Amino acid sequence: MKLSLILCSRNDEYQGNSRWRLETALNYVGDRVASLGREDAVEVIVADWGSEVPLREVAALTPAANRITSFLSVPPALARRLQGDSPFPEVLALNAAARRARGDYIGRIDQDTLTG
Repeated sequence: MKLSLILCSRNDEYQGNSRWRLETALNYVGDRVASLGREDAVEVIVADWGSEVPLREVAALTPAANRITSFLSVPPALARRLQGDSPFPEVLALNAAARRARGDYIGRIDQDTLTG
């Protein structure tokens, strides 16, 4: 494994349809990686921070995105306890994803950025 792309999200409709934005970003990177034939060299780890309905259960991913994407679900009770008064502790979520990364390199992406 060469590259681990990490990001964090929550199934909560933040600023509109956040799940659609996540699906679009994951599907795009999955398709780009597949077009290069590098599925064995890239993984995407999504830290799902405190979703009542886990993103892995509802995200509509293409086969290419599904092959390289894994979800790390942080249960709502644990997320609330760890985040204290923060509405969304991005740093905690990204650190959790980074700890599970298997790549030689880690890249941090957003749930609404198209990564080529």
